[in-house]
This record gives sequence, structure tokens and C-alpha cells, in this order.
Amino acid sequence: MLKSNLTLIIPHYNDWDCLHRLFQEIDQLASRHELGQVAVVLVDDHSLEEKSLDLEKYSNLKILLIRLVKNMGHQRAIAVGLCYAYETIQSEWVGIMDSDGEDQPHELFRLAAEAKTHNSSAFAKRSKRSEGLLFRMFYVLYKSIFQLLCGQRVNFGNFSVIKGTILKSLVHESNLWNNYAIAFLKLKKPFIRISTHRGKRYQGVSKMNFTQLIIHGLSGIAIFADVVTTRIILFSLGTIVSTLLGMMIVIGIRLTTDMAIPGWATYSVLALAILLFQAVLISFFTLFIFLSNRSSLGITPVKEYKTFIE
Repeated sequence: MLKSNLTLIIPHYNDWDCLHRLFQEIDQLASRHELGQVAVVLVDDHSLEEKSLDLEKYSNLKILLIRLVKNMGHQRAIAVGLCYAYETIQSEWVGIMDSDGEDQPHELFRLAAEAKTHNSSAFAKRSKRSEGLLFRMFYVLYKSIFQLLCGQRVNFGNFSVIKGTILKSLVHESNLWNNYAIAFLKLKKPFIRISTHRGKRYQGVSKMNFTQLIIHGLSGIAIFADVVTTRIILFSLGTIVSTLLGMMIVIGIRLTTDMAIPGWATYSVLALAILLFQAVLISFFTLFIFLSNRSSLGITPVKEYKTFIE
């Protein structure tokens, strides 16, 4: 088994030209930080463009290229790369970064240094972003919804350096298949957040569209389905209790006072009954879906990943 002080997982899709510049910068920084040879698992997410890449030209990098049998998306490419690294490389630290330059190499080594200093995994928290105003607005909305539903603050993404000892738990976590960062959060392992600046792409445009970003956000929320389900049911029960109390007040006013306007009590009780019926339905359907999902076994990435490698 290959041994490495630092192993990088880098998924890419048609970013061959960006990779040349990325590897050059990582190679130069690795020599300055005296980390020895850095292992790189380059996960080609079934790129449409096939270009040659000289994997031996970088003196401080040991690059292992794996190609997926089909395009599986960014998160699953990361999952396959982590599983491959777990079974082929003995790593003290494992880093995850993008291939396009938005995750800057000098920030990677700063994450690694902070992780070593604190003896803890480190995730990049974006203090400055390069995306447009619309993306930033929806990102703030997503963070608010996530905290409301899941009770967790999520202000970090994939860019990280984690302890190699955590890899075993991570690759056996079924949620890794959908969202790496939230799957790590679900493990409840200690980590620190480090403020970083998001860089600009070396060239080209991002392949992530708005729909994919929404799906990515929803997949993160789905990982905390147990917490979300509990909060929805508690909210529904609160609505049921409030509605029943409201109906009792309306009926009490109608029967014991002369304050009620003719027909007012009937329409009020009817409206509250509709609200009550909806709250009961939401509770039962939410609970049914949650229990149904718990009865099915999720995929274990480390047991399945090889079927997706050419």
C-alpha cells in the first residue's frame, strides 16, 4: 500500500487544461512545505474530452488517475475517490479540492497546516466568494433553511483537509454518496472552520447550474432526515393543539356570549377544521415516509465504488 503524508482527492470533468496549472502550483508548494511526495487521486468523471496528461512530470506528486464508467456528478466522484484512497493509500491527512482553481492551492496547504496544529480536520469557510449576487442570496437562504430544519450551521463546503483516521468511518457512511461535507457533519467528528477566499477559475466557466445547486442543497438536508422529520412532526402537533384550542374558543364564544356575528362561528370552525386535517395529514405522511426509508439499507460506498471505475 502506498504511504503518503497528504493525499488529495480531485474530481474533474473536462478540466484538463486547468489541471496542468493546478498540479504545477501544488507541486511547487509541496516542495516548500516539506511534506514529501503528495499522493493525488484524480477522479475523471467520464470526461467527454480525452486528453493526454503527463502524470510523471511533477517531482513532488504521485498522481493516480481513475476514470468513472459514466458521469456521476461531483459528489459521487468525490465518494469514489475517497474509497479508492482508503483502500490503496495509507494517509495521515486527506484533502478534497476542485480542479478548476476556485479552491486555491496555497489555501489547501494553509488548511493542512491548521489541521496539523489543532490535530483536527479543517474545512474551508468562505469569507469572500466570487459568485454572482443571485447565487450568494440563495446560498444565504439555504443556510438559514438548513439551520432551521436540521439545527446545524453549514457555512463550509467540500474544500477541506481531514484526518486519515476518519476515512474508515466516512467510506462506510451511506450519506457520503450524496453530499460529502454534510456526511462528514453527520459523523459528529470534531473539525475546525478556516476562513478562506474563493479563487477564480483558471479558465472556462463552471459546469454547475442552478438546478444542480438546488439538488445539492436538498441532498444535504435529506441527510438529516431524522431531525427534519422530528421538527416537522412537532410543528404539526403544535398546529393541531393550537387549532383544537382555537375551535374550543370559537365554540365557547358562540355558546356563552352574544359577541359572535351570525355565521362567524361556523366559518371559523370550518377553517380551523381544514387546518387541523392538513396538519394531521402532514404528520402521518412525514412519519410514514421516514419509517419507510429507515427500513431500507443505504448503499455502503466502499463496498460498491469499484463497479463505477473503468
